[in-house]
Amino acid sequence: EAARPHGVPVYPCMNQCKESLPMVRALASNWYRAGGDGLYFWNLASPFEFKEGEELERMRRECYACLDEVGDLQRLSGSDKLFCVDNAVSRVLLYYAHISSPRLLPLESKHNVLRSGVIGRVPLIVGDDVATYPPTKATLTVEFDDASWKDTLLIRFNGEELSRGQFAPASDDQTGCQLEYIVNVPPLKTGRNFVEVTAERHVTLPDSILTITAILLKIEYI
Repeated sequence: EAARPHGVPVYPCMNQCKESLPMVRALASNWYRAGGDGLYFWNLASPFEFKEGEELERMRRECYACLDEVGDLQRLSGSDKLFCVDNAVSRVLLYYAHISSPRLLPLESKHNVLRSGVIGRVPLIVGDDVATYPPTKATLTVEFDDASWKDTLLIRFNGEELSRGQFAPASDDQTGCQLEYIVNVPPLKTGRNFVEVTAERHVTLPDSILTITAILLKIEYI
């Protein structure tokens, strides 16, 4: 908004090269939705140092795979994505912290706030036009650090409580410290969504402090 009246293009920068392709697609989707004119990559080739032969070719394929997709909005719109909430423990270098947006996670149940019902309400940005092009499947994952809380937590998505009947089928890498739900459109929408973590009422809660460590939304089109 500040740059466009002056004819200045804006290219949001991604200083990562080891993230998954679905995550890079999700970042691109969000940045284009926010008004970005294109994308700028920094350190995309840094993993190639001291590599050679087949290993070098493999790493180039993995790191450069995103470049054929993120510049084509039409192709990007129908690609699987992984939207995430920014996390303070996700390898943000200390000397970048002062120019980075505040991290929303991890989120702790300090001072027994869960005993009043709610631990927190966290925004999750989705750039895809899910109303016009609904995904085949959308899976919300909430990860935490204490398995004893699993049966006492309730998750709301944009104000709608997700029932245990919406649990996603257990995957091989699913642990006792996460909840996975199938999310429909609606309540899933383009732009800012909200994930609220609450505690069951009228049950005995664990004495430990709970920490929400990650919130992810996997969107699949194929």
